[in-house]
Amino acid sequence: MAMAEGERTECAEPPRDEPPADGALKRAEELKTQANDYFKAKDYENAIKFYSQAIELNPSNAIYYGNRSLAYLRTECYGYALGDATRAIEIDKKYIKGYYRRAASNMALGKFRAALRDYETVVKVKPHDKDAKMKYQECNKIVKQKAFERAIAGDEHKRSVVDSLDIESMTIEDEYSGPKLEDGKVTITFMKELMQWYKDQKKLHRKCAYQILVQVKEVLSKLSTLVETTLKETEKITVCGDTHGQFYDLLNIFELNGLPSETNPYVSFSAERPPHPPPPQHHPRSALGQEEGLWKEGSAPCSGTRHGRVQTSLTLTPGSQSVRLGLSHCRWLSLSVSRPVFSCCKVTWQIFNGDFVDRGSFSVEVILTLFGFKLLYPDHFHLLRGNHETDNMNQIYGFEGEVKAKYTAQMYELFSEVFEWLPLAQCINGKVLIMHGGLFSEDGVTLDDIRKIERNRQPPDSGPMCDLLWSDPQPQNGRSVSKRGVSCQFGPDVTKAFLEENHLDYIIRSHEVKAEGYEVAHGGRCVTVFSAPNYCDQMGNKASYIHLRGSDLRPQFHQFTAVPHPNVKPMAYANTLLQLGMMIVLEPCGRWTEGAGHVRGEERLHKALRSPEDRRRKRAQPTQRTGTGPVTSQLCPEPRGGPLAGNKKTCWVEAAPRASPGLLSSRPGSALERDLKESLRREAGDQRLR
Repeated sequence: MAMAEGERTECAEPPRDEPPADGALKRAEELKTQANDYFKAKDYENAIKFYSQAIELNPSNAIYYGNRSLAYLRTECYGYALGDATRAIEIDKKYIKGYYRRAASNMALGKFRAALRDYETVVKVKPHDKDAKMKYQECNKIVKQKAFERAIAGDEHKRSVVDSLDIESMTIEDEYSGPKLEDGKVTITFMKELMQWYKDQKKLHRKCAYQILVQVKEVLSKLSTLVETTLKETEKITVCGDTHGQFYDLLNIFELNGLPSETNPYVSFSAERPPHPPPPQHHPRSALGQEEGLWKEGSAPCSGTRHGRVQTSLTLTPGSQSVRLGLSHCRWLSLSVSRPVFSCCKVTWQIFNGDFVDRGSFSVEVILTLFGFKLLYPDHFHLLRGNHETDNMNQIYGFEGEVKAKYTAQMYELFSEVFEWLPLAQCINGKVLIMHGGLFSEDGVTLDDIRKIERNRQPPDSGPMCDLLWSDPQPQNGRSVSKRGVSCQFGPDVTKAFLEENHLDYIIRSHEVKAEGYEVAHGGRCVTVFSAPNYCDQMGNKASYIHLRGSDLRPQFHQFTAVPHPNVKPMAYANTLLQLGMMIVLEPCGRWTEGAGHVRGEERLHKALRSPEDRRRKRAQPTQRTGTGPVTSQLCPEPRGGPLAGNKKTCWVEAAPRASPGLLSSRPGSALERDLKESLRREAGDQRLR
């Protein structure tokens, strides 16, 4: 996710030769105050706009850059955030928040060594700052872990997790009553039971999860890096964008669009009211699904009546000769079909365009459901890799922690191996190219170049593979530095040249939150689709999916909104540094603060500060436990110039975060602690199988 496409004021404006006039300084402060207000309202784009205007008037104020850097962090423009934090430090080397922000940006970009240097600086300047010390220790741990992983990767004889598994020896306990693979195979019955099981917040048995992962790895490894699909005129394909661990919204997609299947035949007909219905009229192509939506199997709601006739829709099985139809306001009808209905069938294909996991706290449920459908319909259900199907992102944004909490570290290693085999792009009828990120940092890349990419690895920091996962469109021509700090941004001219060279009509990509769930840019040549509504429970965005029909390949957008989900917050399994407030939205009343952890909204740690005397209270004041993790708290108003400075009704609390599974101990007796203990027991058992 990143902020919406648009122009940006450069973050490294050179200082003027002459200091600004007093009037300009006063106006700059007013603009900063307005920006702070927008920031408090979570309107980060307007906050960025007004911080930028303040910088134009006074480009030598480090606080302005520091505040804009934080706003960029909130919109995940980590490259811009990094540039602003660096500029703030250049202006004022004693501006500690600049080092914090730069470290946060580098962490988000997976540049752990660079982040460690800044945390080291903060610890030296503020040796008694517990928050800084904790971040330094956690970052240092990650750097050492990465060094160890590189050493292991250098071993040519590294074995796959699959080679060390003995799945047959794993027993399914008698008390387990959940879905099981039938003779080791995924069936539609299994998938329906699995989705209901997950909906009830239950966990698939680890043996079944391993079976799915091993089988889907084999299927994916046989695919090309560029999957090529041909649609006939009567066929359609559904393209979905990021889902990010929002399982209940994934179920809603299936509810609205129908379950994945090799064929999705519908026939529209009219019937007289009983007792003498006329023969049904067959249509070669049903209009159902364009406006009315898709009905569930076993139900056929009436779409309207006219002159005593009931018009409805019916799902038929290819080759069937008769069917019973239930209508909500008339008796059951038995209808005879005069001939097999193969001509009414429309083959449907589905593509999920990357970023299945991270952020949302039901990522395991999402990815195993998608992998299950891939096994069930390998030729009609497609999965492409996103930038979050990578180790660095999973370590930071929660998927690794979630898998370790719900299963084992060994299973996460297998997930990582499977992700490396996900294709990077898909081409429909040689005219529409689909990828997660976007186009390339250099001209002249062809479809054949994409086919030749060796994808079975972690993505590099640059090059075509990196671009397919990370790049973004921009409104102006040419290319520019990425707001994310990875890959590039490409303009309409770049898109036009690429399409002409490769004889394509347009591209579909995901990777960015859009308020309406989709966006058409670059003169209709670049389409963005995003399928995670109310992203992270706070963005308020709609989501969408796209229908393409083989007859014309015109995108038809279908919008939807978020549905309720269990009370498990996003990022519940994220890295400790995230939980320490690196990139958590600031809220009044002590919910989240920079450098602070999670505080339940309904259980405030302290009453709001109401006077200067309150602000001068003893800093090491004891605090109330909230049940979300250990608290080592102290009262501390927002430092001078911060986005929420001057808000006397805001309680700023530095607290240890909600426990991150596998990284911090959780509340005694909590579900997370039970998950952790069970995970450790399973891990010990799995080690014996190696």
